[in-house]
Amino acid sequence: MRFRNTIRVLALAAMPFAATALAAQSSTSKPAAQAQQRMARHAATAKQEASASLAISPDSARRIALTNLPGATVKREKLGRNGGKQAYMFTLTANGRTSRAAVDAETGAFTQVAPHSARANRTHGTANKKPSRR
Repeated sequence: MRFRNTIRVLALAAMPFAATALAAQSSTSKPAAQAQQRMARHAATAKQEASASLAISPDSARRIALTNLPGATVKREKLGRNGGKQAYMFTLTANGRTSRAAVDAETGAFTQVAPHSARANRTHGTANKKPSRR
């Protein structure tokens, strides 16, 4: 009986400390969560503004790239920079060969076609891998 009373007293004595720790933890995580939400909203707004200011839409750029490479399919696409200008970059596959193309985001000009080289794969770590010994 004495042991139970000791446990109860210790538990009651520890409660204010636990409540303080929980309050401190929730107050520090709340501003961090709010900051993450602000950053996400800002990134989404910036992305929308950037795409709204472009003369060519992503669908139009894809159509231009596929028109210049008949029979090709798009493997990957992204908005990036080509020669200092914003451009839609495409990785296309046609007849078993992979090539890269860019469409200027302001003018819609088909600016580049290049074969997808083994050197480009090295940056992703696929060309220099040694075969496993099994």
